[in-house]
Amino acid sequence: MNKDEALELIDRLGGDEQAWVDLKSDYYIKGDQYLEAEFVKDIQSLANVLDTREDRYLLIGCDEDDGVVGVSEGAEDRDADTRHLLSFEADDLQDIIDSRLSPGPQLSLHSFVEDGSKFAVLVVNRVKKPPCVTTSKLEDGEGSVRLRENEIWIRKSSGKKEVDRGEFESIVEYRLEQERASLMRGIRRVVELDPESIATIGDLEPSEKAEADITFSIDEEGDYTVSSEVTRDSFTKLSHDLEADIHRRNSNPEHYTSLYDLMRYYAGYENLNLDDDAIRLLAESSLKNWIPGILWLDQTEPDRAAELIQSVPDEHSIRTTVCKLLVLTGQRDIFNRYLSESDSISNPRFDTDNYREQFGQPADSQIDAMGKNLDRVGYDDFDLKLEYESFDDDELRALISDVASVWLECDDDDTCKELKYAIVNLELALGARIFDGL
Repeated sequence: MNKDEALELIDRLGGDEQAWVDLKSDYYIKGDQYLEAEFVKDIQSLANVLDTREDRYLLIGCDEDDGVVGVSEGAEDRDADTRHLLSFEADDLQDIIDSRLSPGPQLSLHSFVEDGSKFAVLVVNRVKKPPCVTTSKLEDGEGSVRLRENEIWIRKSSGKKEVDRGEFESIVEYRLEQERASLMRGIRRVVELDPESIATIGDLEPSEKAEADITFSIDEEGDYTVSSEVTRDSFTKLSHDLEADIHRRNSNPEHYTSLYDLMRYYAGYENLNLDDDAIRLLAESSLKNWIPGILWLDQTEPDRAAELIQSVPDEHSIRTTVCKLLVLTGQRDIFNRYLSESDSISNPRFDTDNYREQFGQPADSQIDAMGKNLDRVGYDDFDLKLEYESFDDDELRALISDVASVWLECDDDDTCKELKYAIVNLELALGARIFDGL
């Protein structure tokens, strides 16, 4: 989203809040458990709106009467005791949501200045399998529970509220209708297959990975129960989900795969049949989540990978992460063009000089400068010492997939963040080798 689109959205609303839009004159989300709980509920309630539009919006620095009013001075102060949303990077906001909600909606943050007033738009993508449910409890220092596990909040035009029986049944029916539509698309695809292709279906080998799905029940008094059920995740299901993601991208060019599903694809990448549409979606979705996406770019021809790198959308997380790839591949001219032409990349936290200094440097220096300071990562029985020079290309690919599998099972926020950083570094190490001279 660019500034003109944001102002057009605000103007179109005319001060009225819709179920898919929430206006905040200021927005503090960290400092005590109540603020974080409200942030999680705000995002969840937007994600659970039963609306066909792909994106929902949190407008920060805006109100119903005056439109853009600007956020408070010091909103970007990361050392403040009570932290404003604008003091966070987009990937940190995503980590908070992914640790508290399942499925976690994809977020993107866009900041602008209008007539000296700073405002922002936090875009919340529609979840593929509603409802979006809380996965952990938040309790303050006095023992008051601010967020319970398995809560479901939804947004109405008047604000957010916890679902009642009727609203819950509407969500379930909406989910069932999505599954019916998906089934009918699958039937149509089978009808279009030739006999030889149909004959190969029985030869497919299932994967042994497991996935938790959300199930519901409503008792006679109208109370609902949310639970997780472990189901076998087969090759066909993973491929089916990817096809559904591609279909959504074809309908909405601004659709990106959620971080959770992206990790599923990373974990099972060897079982995926990737065409150009799949590679572009997965690479751009990785970049959207601040991950280089090199595992996906590695699945296509070098010229095609170079073309994709040079044509990504102008969004801050995507363009700044692509800059790392441009440094790895020595493409200084395109790097400079991005800096001069991009509206999204002009961010004071993007260290342009540091990146420029890495052109022509050894790969280990580039990874140290552009990756995360991480020597080792572990969770339960998994323990990995990140000595990149000791791994060959195939080992790096396998480790990227392995770390994604561990991320899917991890329930510790800080460890999940480290696992994600490990994937970033492993991909940079892989990219330094396979894209040398791209």
